[in-house]
Amino acid sequence: MMANSKGSKKRILTSIRNNERNTSYKSSVRTAVKKVHSLVAAKAVATDIADALKQAQSLIDRAVCKDLYKKNKGARDFSRLVSLVTKAQA
Repeated sequence: MMANSKGSKKRILTSIRNNERNTSYKSSVRTAVKKVHSLVAAKAVATDIADALKQAQSLIDRAVCKDLYKKNKGARDFSRLVSLVTKAQA
C-alpha cells in the first residue's frame, strides 16, 4: 500500500473489500444469465426456464439497485433474455 495517512489506508482496505463483493455479485448475475441460455439451448421444460428467468431478473434488478449495473444495461440484459425465451417457446 502506498497510502500515507491512516484514513487513506483504511479507504484502500474498504475499496478492496467492496471490489471483491461487487465482483462476486456480478459473477452470480452472469451465472444466472448463462443458466437461462443453457436451459433454452437444451430445450428444457418451460417451468424450469421460467424459474431461471425469474431468478436472473431478480439478480439483475438487485445489481441495478446496488449501482453495479447502470439502469439501461439491466433493462437491456433482461429484455434480451425475455426475447430469447419467447423465441424458444414459440
